[in-house]
Amino acid sequence: MTRVAAESSQAYAMIERIETLERVAETLPDEDERRVALLGLVEKDLASAHPFRPRIAAEVLDLSEKTVRAWTREGVLTRAAGPSSRVLLDVQRVHQVLRVLTDLRSAGKTVGLFD
Repeated sequence: MTRVAAESSQAYAMIERIETLERVAETLPDEDERRVALLGLVEKDLASAHPFRPRIAAEVLDLSEKTVRAWTREGVLTRAAGPSSRVLLDVQRVHQVLRVLTDLRSAGKTVGLFD
């Protein structure tokens, strides 16, 4: 397995785990300590995740890499903090954008998503 394929597999596994935790948390009342604990795990996973390459973010978001790079230039997606000269994306922001895209696509919007 190539390095990019391994990173892609890890990214999908993490996003799937996070989405599962969020779905379960949403079934609990806001003040329930179990909900708070689950959402805390989501935040820890996101904070400790390795930044995504644009190619990986494109796969996760079901967008073209060209769109991901454009959205990074426009500030929709953000570069991860750090000294790397490569473009690496902040996973927390990718996750936020994924939630918005999911909602937009569920509402039937498939083009001009952030126009």
